[in-house]
Amino acid sequence: MYKYFSKYLSDEEVILRVIYQAKFFLILRLFFLLILFLLNFFLMFPLFGLGDLGILFFILMILFCFFSAIKFYRQYLFNALVITDQSIHSFYHDGILERVVEEFDIANVQKIKIFYENWFKRILKIGNLSIFLINENELIFENIFQVKKIQRYIQELIS
Repeated sequence: MYKYFSKYLSDEEVILRVIYQAKFFLILRLFFLLILFLLNFFLMFPLFGLGDLGILFFILMILFCFFSAIKFYRQYLFNALVITDQSIHSFYHDGILERVVEEFDIANVQKIKIFYENWFKRILKIGNLSIFLINENELIFENIFQVKKIQRYIQELIS
């Protein structure tokens, strides 16, 4: 089930929980791509009136929407915080092609702090989780739905 994550874990590690970013932002991005895709069809006759250049623009917009939707979905599947019985792993994209995996031992977690960026996210219960480690590193995972539950879950693991 967690094919993206299990290859980065050691054999004796057991995945306790996988925390993804809120689906709201994925749906919002896909909605705007859908609007752009449909707008392309509403403007089809004026675009085709431009000749070959209009047809090329029409095809490029369709391909852009299609590949952007695939990219957003794949990023959503990979950007996660994986909590195992021994450590916390942060998976995220850094740029277009680079995938980054950071691993932190659960024993090194010093404190966990949550914060909301604005009132809209507070209403939706979407916040950012900041995990402070003993060696003064900080792991920030953004846009988590029901962030207080996740904070309590991690605090129970470290205590």
